[in-house]
Amino acid sequence: MPLMKLRKSSAKKLKPPKNLRGSEWALENAWFSAEDTVTKQKYSYSRFPYQREILDAMTDPAIERVVVKSSSQIGKTIMQRCTQGFFIDQEPSPMLMIQPTLTMAEAYSKDRLAPFIRDTPALCDKIKDPRARDSGNTLLHKRFPGGHITMAGANSPASLASRPIRVVFFDEVDRYPLSAGTEGDPLELGVARTRRFWNRKIIIVSTPTITGISRIDFEFDKSDKRFFSVPCPSCNHEQVLIFKNLKWNYDKKKDRFKSVYYECENCSHAIGEIEKIDMIRKGRFIKTQNSLIVGFHVSELYILDTTWEELIRDFLKSKDRRELLQVFINTRLGETFDDYGEAPDYKHIMLRANEHNRNEIDERVIFLTAAVDVQNDRIEYEVRGWGRNLESWSIDYQVEMGDTADQKVFSKLDELLQKTWLHPKGALLKIAGLGIDTGGKNTQSVYAWCRRKQPEKVFPLKGMALDNPVGIPKAVDVTYKGKKIQRGLKVWGVGSSILKSELYNNLRLQVNSEDTGFPSGFIHFPAYDEDYFKQLTAEVLNVKIVKGRKRMEWEQIRKRNEALDIAVYNRAASIILGIDRMSPAAWDKAEKSLLVDTRTEPEKPIKKETDSRQRLKGRRRTISPGLKR
Repeated sequence: MPLMKLRKSSAKKLKPPKNLRGSEWALENAWFSAEDTVTKQKYSYSRFPYQREILDAMTDPAIERVVVKSSSQIGKTIMQRCTQGFFIDQEPSPMLMIQPTLTMAEAYSKDRLAPFIRDTPALCDKIKDPRARDSGNTLLHKRFPGGHITMAGANSPASLASRPIRVVFFDEVDRYPLSAGTEGDPLELGVARTRRFWNRKIIIVSTPTITGISRIDFEFDKSDKRFFSVPCPSCNHEQVLIFKNLKWNYDKKKDRFKSVYYECENCSHAIGEIEKIDMIRKGRFIKTQNSLIVGFHVSELYILDTTWEELIRDFLKSKDRRELLQVFINTRLGETFDDYGEAPDYKHIMLRANEHNRNEIDERVIFLTAAVDVQNDRIEYEVRGWGRNLESWSIDYQVEMGDTADQKVFSKLDELLQKTWLHPKGALLKIAGLGIDTGGKNTQSVYAWCRRKQPEKVFPLKGMALDNPVGIPKAVDVTYKGKKIQRGLKVWGVGSSILKSELYNNLRLQVNSEDTGFPSGFIHFPAYDEDYFKQLTAEVLNVKIVKGRKRMEWEQIRKRNEALDIAVYNRAASIILGIDRMSPAAWDKAEKSLLVDTRTEPEKPIKKETDSRQRLKGRRRTISPGLKR
């Protein structure tokens, strides 16, 4: 290469990058493909005016920590990708992107980051395709001149292993587990990776969940708490849009809105959808407290692609169901949901009981489950029937006294598994799945009984602090007839807190007189005594301060809570059986199987078998669960 061309080439490489803000870089360089939008298009914040200030803060060298607490559709991943693109192009640095799980990290890399790099000219030449022979890149680790970006899962201690990081992104932190294995809080582990850099950048983003345990709410409270303020088109008064100021006039008979508008908090002017667009484009963030941490809050009230009527319709659909209302408040308004306080009124539940007799099967019941609580001197169990839309019926509740260190008392459960209930449509129902508590003092005795049962019908359960209602079964050691059998049984972890919240939501459900049926999740009871309903509502969810942080914990307010635990285990058994995943066609098939033709038919003659091989033909070998063949 001639000397002059070599000098020009070297000079071009040494030329410092443009002094751009994050929003300016995105406008000039960022492209998004059909994976994100209908067609490939260049980035623009005209439809999301609030993104400009957030992007500038995420790339401002004077700001160390940025927190974004928001609804779910405000473009959080778009802003994070633009920020990652900025650092790759303008300030090459080691970066880390932490998703709630390793699987989600892989999906982000494949479905979000890779297309963004491919379609953005400023980036595509800096990061080689992982399929290239000399790229040195993988799905979760991509190198570029001057740095790299690694994708990790908050549930994977190995993916959070020590490596110096300058810029760390925490995405959807409210979905993180409490601990990355046994290593501790994944948020603190990620922050620890940045300590070697004086110019570090920490970006924390999430949709909030429950008041008191929401990570993003905790981080936002420490920030300067910036809210997007917009000027009223009539009086020019700046205000933060809140849902309670949305007004509407709804014609129920015609199922249409006569009017929808936002009422100005200052002059009561009715702001319509047409005025909304110009008003939001004139908005700006205003901080409400002093802090070095910069925090932003945005709700769907500011999204130009979402009409206020759509928000109101979603609210009207969810307002009568506690779990649906939580989804609306979290994902549409970007606020935490208050899920603690008093337990459901046991007297109210007891008064509406006696809807059926004990051991009577309603025609809507399709499956039966049972759940067992094991105490030192007794076992208690409940049989529950399940129908469509998670509607359920308590069929029977029994207490069997006996030393649970001895296998004799468990013979009552053997009888329970063999018992049949006559369905109104003619079929004889048996217990489809039984969940049994293994967390008491006589755990090995419970293990021994479970080991002799079919694993697809009997589910050993243990309450745990999980992010899911039911976890993946884990093998445990069993002492059987005095011998220790390693990994002799698989125990299912149960997210008790999640299922207790669901149960309480269902116990609070009211029957609407205008409805022809019962709401989804409604629970029916026979005439049990008062003690049963007291046990069923024996705990409340309260806020506790643990190591300086708020945490929601269930607190027992009555001496006995067996009925509550059993109700949770019955729900876990139904989940393991798979009723949550059943399609309408599967429900139809299961319901059809209950219809038995009671007409008598002439008996068919029995053919005589000629030899022992014919007698054995078609028989299946039975193998005890957990035992070697």
